[in-house]
Amino acid sequence: MSEAFESNVKFTDEQVEAMCEGIGDILGRLKIKNVFDLEKEKPIILLDRSMSHIEFRKTELLEVHRFVALVKKHMSALIHLVRNSSFTNVTREIEREDRIMGAINYKQTMQIRQRDLQSRNKVICTELLRRHNTPENMLLAQILFSISIYCDKYISMRI
Repeated sequence: MSEAFESNVKFTDEQVEAMCEGIGDILGRLKIKNVFDLEKEKPIILLDRSMSHIEFRKTELLEVHRFVALVKKHMSALIHLVRNSSFTNVTREIEREDRIMGAINYKQTMQIRQRDLQSRNKVICTELLRRHNTPENMLLAQILFSISIYCDKYISMRI
């Protein structure tokens, strides 16, 4: 038994026209590949053009296909963002005793050594630090986390 599809999703006339053209292209390609011949078969009415709107019910399978299509469409952008993560450079003055990192700030180093004679090994270094906590990286992390959660949701449903 087939049941009628009911949904609150409404398509505009332009969207219906675009779907008709897309389906026409698909049928044309299928005919070229000799999958079927419209002249030998009964005509197939796919869409009733007299209706103003077409309604589809949202199903889990359609949602998964839509999700996969969206991820595939934007995969090159995701790969680019992962491979070229953004960062900002931050400089800090850090007092060190064990090693020298970055440029030495001689003025502050001499001031510290003059104030305290016990701090002969202390050096003030101007260190360059990379911060990866940028808006682009946070957005990328949220997108990848959302993809992971969405995939886990559907994988757990199949088990």
